Amino acid sequence: MLSRKLSIDNISDDHGVKRSPKDIVEHIKITYFDKKKYFKDWLWVFGALALMITFGVGWAFPDGGNPTCDPSDAGKNKTVCGMIDVLEAGEFNFAFLSGFIIAGFVSSGVKLWLARRSAYVQLCSFTRNLLINVASFAPPEERKLLARWTILGFELSVLKARDLADADEGKEYLEVSGLLAEDEWDTMVDGDRHTTVWYWIQARAREISERGLIDANGLYFLGTAIDKSRDRANDLMSPIDRDQPPPYIFVCAILINANLLLYSMTKGMIWSTWMNDAGGSVFTEPRLYCDILILH
Repeated sequence: MLSRKLSIDNISDDHGVKRSPKDIVEHIKITYFDKKKYFKDWLWVFGALALMITFGVGWAFPDGGNPTCDPSDAGKNKTVCGMIDVLEAGEFNFAFLSGFIIAGFVSSGVKLWLARRSAYVQLCSFTRNLLINVASFAPPEERKLLARWTILGFELSVLKARDLADADEGKEYLEVSGLLAEDEWDTMVDGDRHTTVWYWIQARAREISERGLIDANGLYFLGTAIDKSRDRANDLMSPIDRDQPPPYIFVCAILINANLLLYSMTKGMIWSTWMNDAGGSVFTEPRLYCDILILH
């Protein structure tokens, strides 16, 4: 049972919290079949097609087509063709700059993710260490209770990181797992339940020590193990030093959207030259649909 609870894979799934089939279907619908999401994905393509149709009907190219923009004749349709050149240059510059910024963002995100995973692995290790100390130093009649509290503190730490520590789902999971006594949930501090359990263990260990059943060294080792477990539990959910800075996220979002805007405008204007050259038959050409898929 303990090996299942402390498995490193558990943090990647629902960690034992039961989901109804209705919840799973709803999650799939929101994630993969959300109409608003699909509309946003195709918004740039619709904008590019609107530019294509608006400028590709002929009025924007008074000097004719075939080719509409001729590199050997700079004066031909110079107004719109010049604008296309400017858009291409701007899109390239933004893409070049965005590449460096997003690479840094991804690198930072991976580093923070690894830090959280490392904290989880250390929490598992320190929880095992605390269990060993409980089994080694606590009197036999106290071991079962202290061991249950140890696992309870671990489970609450992971549930807290998943924002489920105060939820009914989390409570139900703990009750089904046999980790929660009848009155314990109501005596925990809301929002800090795992710390409450670490306090219970340490207070109980001190009480046992005062009765002369644990020596000073045993109490010290138990307190140190509890402190390490609490420290790593807090690291799992720390937003202060393990979240991306909001200004950095904002800058990345602005650059990405600016790059998408310039790219879609550039494509729309290029497609308008195709439409001016080929007329309505451009919609039968595979290159248009290949470019649409690339833009999407």
